[in-house]
Amino acid sequence: MFHQTGIVGLPVDLLISNARLITQRGLVRAEIAVDSGKIERVGKKAVMPQGEEVLKLPTSSLLFPGIVDIHAHLRDLELSHKGDFASETQAAASGGITYVTDMPNSRPPTLTSESLLDKVERARGRVAVDFGLNLGVSGNESELVEARENIAFGEIFVGPSTEGQVVGYEELERALRIIGGTGKVACIHAEDPSLFGSGDGDYDHPSARPPEAEVQAIARVLAINDGIGARLHFNHVSTRRGLLTIAGFRSAGMDVTCEVTPHHLMLTRENYDLLGTEAKMNPPLRGKDDVDAMVEGIRSGLVDVIASDHAPHAPEEKEVDAEIAPSGVPGFETFIPSVLTCFEERGIPPSTLVQLASINPSKIFGIPGKGYGRGMDADFVVIDKARRRVDPGTFISKGKYSPFSGMELKYWPSMTLLRGMLISEGGETTIKDRGKFIPAGNDIVG
Repeated sequence: MFHQTGIVGLPVDLLISNARLITQRGLVRAEIAVDSGKIERVGKKAVMPQGEEVLKLPTSSLLFPGIVDIHAHLRDLELSHKGDFASETQAAASGGITYVTDMPNSRPPTLTSESLLDKVERARGRVAVDFGLNLGVSGNESELVEARENIAFGEIFVGPSTEGQVVGYEELERALRIIGGTGKVACIHAEDPSLFGSGDGDYDHPSARPPEAEVQAIARVLAINDGIGARLHFNHVSTRRGLLTIAGFRSAGMDVTCEVTPHHLMLTRENYDLLGTEAKMNPPLRGKDDVDAMVEGIRSGLVDVIASDHAPHAPEEKEVDAEIAPSGVPGFETFIPSVLTCFEERGIPPSTLVQLASINPSKIFGIPGKGYGRGMDADFVVIDKARRRVDPGTFISKGKYSPFSGMELKYWPSMTLLRGMLISEGGETTIKDRGKFIPAGNDIVG
C-alpha cells in the first residue's frame, strides 16, 4: 500500500522506492519519481526528489512497465454475455496490462467512425485501463479514407473466424491502397480458407486449419502489398514458414511487423488434445517445431510484439461439439506469468518482455504516452515470482476457462499502477474507472 510521508508541498506526487526495475536493458535497482501521472525521473535514492506519497516495494518483487496489449476482444455491445468493457478491462488490470486495443469484430462490428465513437461513449466510466480502438475493414472503403481516431485497421480476416468479416484478396488490395495513404497499420489475420478441411473422421481443429493455410495467406498478402507499400502487421503468427516469409519481405524493405501470443509460445496441439474446446482458437495450437520457431523468433528479433488475443466466450458456449464451438480464449490474466515462465525455461531475459510488450507495440502503433521512459505514463506492474496454479474460476474475465488451466506458472502480478495510481492489488481491481480512451496520435480524452 501507499505510505504517507507527512510532508506537504513536495516536488513529486509519488516515489516508488526499493524497486528492482526491469527495463529493456535489464534489471536496475532504482527509485522512480512520478508526477502528474508521468515518469519524472529514474535513479538512485540519493539524487531523487521526495514524494508526497511513497510506495516501498517488497525486496523479492520485480517491477515492470505496464503491458501494452495491441490485440484484444473486449466484446460488450450485443456480446456482453461473453465479456464487457468493465469485466475485461478489470481483468486486464489484474493481469498487469495497462493499455489494450479493442478489435472491431464485435457485434455489431466497428466499421464506421460513428460506430467507433459509439463504443467510446459506451465505455466511458466503465474501463479500468486505457484503451484504443481499431476500425474494421469490410465493404467500407469510404470510411477507411475518413477514419481519424482509430489506432489501426483490422484485424482484417482473409479467412473466416469467430465474429470476423471475411475480406477476399481483391477487396484487401483495394483496402491496402487506401490504408497505405493514411500511414496507419493494417492488421492481418492470415489463414487462407481454400486450405481448410474438416479432418478425417471426428473433427480436429488443428488439422482442419493446417499450418499451410497460414503460410499461404501470409505469402499472398505480402505479395499483394509489394508495390503498394502499406504498413502491415500480422496478428498471432504461429508457423515457422510464416515467420520466415515475413522476415524475407522485411529484409527486402517492406514495412511489416508481426506478433505472437502467449499460447502459441508455450502450448502445443497436445494441450488441445487434452483440453478440447477450452484450447480452441484461430490459428490453432501447433506442433512443437512451430512453437520452438516462435520462441527462436523472439530470441532472434524476427518477432516484434507479444499480444494476448484475449477473446473470451461464455463458458457454456465452449461446452458443445468441437466443430461448432467458438474459437478464442481469455488471455489477460495469464499473459505475464505464461510469458515469463516460458522465458525462464527457454533462457530468454525478462527484459525482452519490456521490449516486445511495452515499447515495441507503442512505437509501431504510435500510441501516445505508452511504453517506457521519462515523460511517459507511469504505468507499472509489480510481480511476485512465486509459483501458482492457473485456476480460471478466479478470473475477473467472464471467460472463466483457459488453455493454461491447471498449469503451474511463476511471475504473477500483485499490483498494477496506471498513470501513477494503484488500480489493482492482490488480484482485485481497486479503481474501476481510471481508464481513458486514447485516440491515435492525440492527447488522452475523458
